[in-house]
Amino acid sequence: MDDRTRARIAVARKVFRSMRDPKFAQKLTVRNEDGERPVVVVLPDDSLGYLFDRVENYGGSANVVVDFGASVMIIAVTPDPPGAVGHLGGGLHDDSPVEMLTLLLRKYGPQQCYRIRAAETRLVSEQELITA
Repeated sequence: MDDRTRARIAVARKVFRSMRDPKFAQKLTVRNEDGERPVVVVLPDDSLGYLFDRVENYGGSANVVVDFGASVMIIAVTPDPPGAVGHLGGGLHDDSPVEMLTLLLRKYGPQQCYRIRAAETRLVSEQELITA
């Protein structure tokens, strides 16, 4: 197992422990048909292609958690977001790091819906929270 996989597993454990707190669990807005909250953990320098491949493993919808050490960003990803306000993707492609996407989401505002041209999957919204 490489260091990147170990880092993702450590973040996943932290997220799953945090899901016991109802306030945290509410931030994971994407649910599958069984009512479960699928979670995909990525690192800022993972590629968007990696992110979308992992989300596709969950049927195209998941709560994506990007780890920044002292904080995480939660991005709700669904194939068809209602009320999308526009497109992100000027320069985004499958090889772009996830961090580029998070910078664009911060620039254009949290709690907005966007479509992304880099893949068929579309981003619904983002929230940032500090983790202990």
